[in-house]
Amino acid sequence: MTEQKRNELFARHWVKAQPVVMTYLLTILRSASDAEDVLQSAALKAATKIDQYDPERPFMSWVMAIARHEAVDHLRRHRRDRLVFAPDLMDQLAADAELLTDQMTDRKLALAECLEALVDRSRSIIAMRYRENLSIQKMADRLSMTPNAIYVALHRIRETLARCIQDRLTPPQEKTGD
Repeated sequence: MTEQKRNELFARHWVKAQPVVMTYLLTILRSASDAEDVLQSAALKAATKIDQYDPERPFMSWVMAIARHEAVDHLRRHRRDRLVFAPDLMDQLAADAELLTDQMTDRKLALAECLEALVDRSRSIIAMRYRENLSIQKMADRLSMTPNAIYVALHRIRETLARCIQDRLTPPQEKTGD
């Protein structure tokens, strides 16, 4: 594999893994600056060892093992700190972080599909509120509605989105009650 291909492979996977690794590190380290330092160390180590990565296996598990090792080294170097997690707990936190990432990815996809399924007016109300970050009053002025009507519309749209997301995330056998 050429160096450029290795770099591309690492970059493609790291972009997805980095927020999960950072969340994990923030969970087990005492400060955000320590987590940032260990994150950079883990990224550097993973980038230099990318040839050892087996593409048949999940990148997230591979890079989390590297991050865990870097975090343990960091904690060992800073042993004077009182709060040090046991290795088993660190492993469980890493596994939980991976699971949460998968769940969040599924929720984001479901949300995108549900937003697309909204009628145009509802979609534009959501866009005004969350993309344009408009106040309720500005939305009411733009749409010639009362602020209370905007609140009610947003409430109904959020309920619709919540039901839609739940429906998309619920396995088919659970929906039928089997």
